[in-house]
Amino acid sequence: MTHAYLAYYANKELQVFAQSSFEAYEKAVSSFKAPKSKAHLVSVHFLRQQEQEDKQIMQDAQFHHEWKNQF
Repeated sequence: MTHAYLAYYANKELQVFAQSSFEAYEKAVSSFKAPKSKAHLVSVHFLRQQEQEDKQIMQDAQFHHEWKNQF
């Protein structure tokens, strides 16, 4: 089963989907392109179902706002 995680590194936030926290961590390190010497600064946090839904609602609202402002 795939779960949602929030990853943080250098004041950046990324939502990652993975089957385990370790897999999410590896994906986050790769996505952030964190050097090996700073990979320990990447943190990954599990999102509960309600938090996942709230995060998706906020992302959808932000996308709609940005799309609306293009015209």
